[in-house]
Amino acid sequence: MALDPTLMGYLRRAMDASNAAAGAEQAEQAHEVAMLRARSAKHVENYKALTAMGQLDAWRQKRYLESGGTLKEYKSVRAFVKYIQEKLKTDEMPTNFLHNVTFFWTLLLAFGPLELEDGSRIAPGALDKANWTMSVQGSKFAELSTLDFILNGGFADAFLTELCKQGHGVDTLDKKAKAMLNGTTDAPARKKKAPAKKPPAKKKKAPARRPRPEYVDEGAEDDDDDAYAPPPPQDSIEDDTIHRVEPESGSVASEVVALKKKLAETETDRDAWKEKYLSSEKKCVSLTNECRGGWGALIVLGVVVFFTWVHTN
Repeated sequence: MALDPTLMGYLRRAMDASNAAAGAEQAEQAHEVAMLRARSAKHVENYKALTAMGQLDAWRQKRYLESGGTLKEYKSVRAFVKYIQEKLKTDEMPTNFLHNVTFFWTLLLAFGPLELEDGSRIAPGALDKANWTMSVQGSKFAELSTLDFILNGGFADAFLTELCKQGHGVDTLDKKAKAMLNGTTDAPARKKKAPAKKPPAKKKKAPARRPRPEYVDEGAEDDDDDAYAPPPPQDSIEDDTIHRVEPESGSVASEVVALKKKLAETETDRDAWKEKYLSSEKKCVSLTNECRGGWGALIVLGVVVFFTWVHTN
């Protein structure tokens, strides 16, 4: 027996929607993988740029030391950048050159290799600027042996390998390196969260005040005057007369007052007519009773006369 056509229609719609959802999930996963790969590639390229700028600064220091301090354009990073721009007649320089040079020496001290594939070695303290003794107008210089180690052909790949092990961007690695060198933590420094704002404190309600008695004995002592405030003074009233303000003539209020007066007069007339009606009704009843009493007397008198006449005859 074949399935109901309506059932099959709903089933097809459900299957199509389910397959579409599965395809969207696969596309999302593929996009996430591609994004992670792109981010990793970006980190690698930034590491290479950082290393190249650092080696350029190491070469600058070596040239200055080998010249005996005669190359004034090489005495500092800023003077060196200015010299290149003037010679090339261009403002173009590697992006964030000054910052990347600073990052280079910090990351080199924290994550730099101490031995290369060709067997070259260096002491850890040689990479620390605090141990550099040569300084020209605030610009420090490393030892020639340290600079030769950095300019070695195998240094760039070795340093890149160490940076890739960290798996972070340059800015994050710089914060992590500073934290490590300060002995605080080996994790990247994170921004402290701002303290949560506390909700405003609710105002406490004042305690209910004891009601003041209406009548107070003048001779009694009041031991709780601070528990309540005295009632406000009231204006004295000389008499109980209510002074009515008459409305202006021609206004709606005056017409209402006039209608009320006429209604009151009508009520008065109605009561007067009611009293007159009741009085007239009482008189009618009295006369009716009197009339009834007279006819009865006449009938009795007639009967007596009749029997008297019969008896005599």
